[in-house]
Amino acid sequence: MNPTEIVKAAADTGLSPSVQMILVLVAILLALAAPAMLFLRDWKKRGKVDEIEGKTGDIQTGLYGHLYEQVSVLTQRLDKVHDEHNSLVRENSDLKARMVALEGCEEMVKKLQKKLDEKDNIIIALNTQLNVAFGDIRMRDQKIIELQDRVTVIEINQAMSRTQ
Repeated sequence: MNPTEIVKAAADTGLSPSVQMILVLVAILLALAAPAMLFLRDWKKRGKVDEIEGKTGDIQTGLYGHLYEQVSVLTQRLDKVHDEHNSLVRENSDLKARMVALEGCEEMVKKLQKKLDEKDNIIIALNTQLNVAFGDIRMRDQKIIELQDRVTVIEINQAMSRTQ
């Protein structure tokens, strides 16, 4: 399996991008290690086994050290990505809870608006009744004033007729 097939297979697994990146790096390192191993095998055949074995140990130690560093760095990155993911999931659930609470508030506002509209209609009806009542009172007051004026005129007429 060549590295491009490994990359395609990792992408098709549905794994997170961080894990895919780690798999790709391991595949590349394995792909690079295979030719190096073949090269070392050829050197053994030529009689330079002792020299190569010493270098192989150094190379393997360096390679393992390098791989360990890369895996550590990638693990730290993966941990950060998981932390960010968990934080975003918590934030998402908090926002969903706020959204549900706000929807409940919207319903309450609609109910209160309906009650206000009903009370406005009642106030308008009462205001109309008050206006009619005040109109009646004004008419009575006008009649009372007219009657008082008549009484005054009659009293003046009576007073004049007594003096004559």
